[in-house]
Amino acid sequence: MGKSLHQLVRDYLEQLAGESRRGQQWPHFEERCLNSTARLDGWQFNRDEANER
Repeated sequence: MGKSLHQLVRDYLEQLAGESRRGQQWPHFEERCLNSTARLDGWQFNRDEANER
């Protein structure tokens, strides 16, 4: 195959994680975010609320 064991494992893990597909989808996601008309209406991230258990 002409690849090292390290590269084979890396390729397999990327396939498993969908890394290749995610990389191709990023430009579309970014464009949708930048062109979104959604508004937060004053909502702000609150670290304490996010970490409540």
